[in-house]
Amino acid sequence: MAILNDQQILDTDLLETLGLSDATDEDRQRVVNNVVTLVLKTAMLEILDMLSEEKKKELAAVIEKYGAESQEVTAFLQSNVENFADVMERALISVKRNLISKTH
Repeated sequence: MAILNDQQILDTDLLETLGLSDATDEDRQRVVNNVVTLVLKTAMLEILDMLSEEKKKELAAVIEKYGAESQEVTAFLQSNVENFADVMERALISVKRNLISKTH
């Protein structure tokens, strides 16, 4: 298999590549949820390396008050992580590239 560039990875239909085109909606949703979780965890590893100790404490307080998947956490990250969208994109590419490579 040829090595895909980042844009090709982003454009790839992951469910189709994983052979799940004909899977039930429930199974497809479960895979999507798992991929989203992996992307978020991957991004958070990079984000935590970027944040100062003070900002990590602030983030922990926001998570404790509103929950990890809240809009408040997203807003905090967007305003405190330089190039937040790029971090998320890199995490998505990393996860998708890894999953795609496992299918070939």
